[in-house]
Amino acid sequence: MKTVTTSLIVLFLAAGTAFAGKSDTASDSAKGDPSPQIEVMDIPTADILDPMTYATAFRFYNEGGLMSRLVIGPLKRVNLGISFDAQRVIGAGDPHMVRPAVYFKLRFFDGSDILPAMALGYDNQGFLYQENNREFLHREKGLYLVASHDFSLLAEYDNIRKAPDSRVNLGGRYWIAPYFNVDFGARNVGRGVGRGAERILRLNYVGHFSM
Repeated sequence: MKTVTTSLIVLFLAAGTAFAGKSDTASDSAKGDPSPQIEVMDIPTADILDPMTYATAFRFYNEGGLMSRLVIGPLKRVNLGISFDAQRVIGAGDPHMVRPAVYFKLRFFDGSDILPAMALGYDNQGFLYQENNREFLHREKGLYLVASHDFSLLAEYDNIRKAPDSRVNLGGRYWIAPYFNVDFGARNVGRGVGRGAERILRLNYVGHFSM
């Protein structure tokens, strides 16, 4: 089993930026409230999907890579998911599929006006797979504990237990509709391409299963 990864999420709110609040019921999205933000860029948030709800994300990254993820809410406070990562999907190189990854998250504290919400989870999706040694340049999280509040301009500090390999990621989220948003991000800011610095684009959609 992977070692426990500790991550810190820092979220900034700028003037004129609306809250991207939580959706507590399936009817909230229909009223115009933004859907839950289940992750920032690399780090999961403590937010979860409601029961009978699903989320899909398509992340376009360095050298034509594409990572897709499906997350469902089978039970209250519990999310399950699976992701597929493929390199060189866009461009002239030969496409290469990386092994699938699984996702689990349990929200055990809803937070308050002062204290953040908290969740325990497991995620074995890494980033920037290296074919020469069959490992990810940015390793998978494994078991994690996370606390967060939700805003629309985002920053995160990841892998804080290993300072030489820690990462600063910056980004923004634009809501096209309550159930659909687009993320623009810069990963590993200031470290250079050799350390995995890159710009990414991610499309996120949240829907509800029909009863």
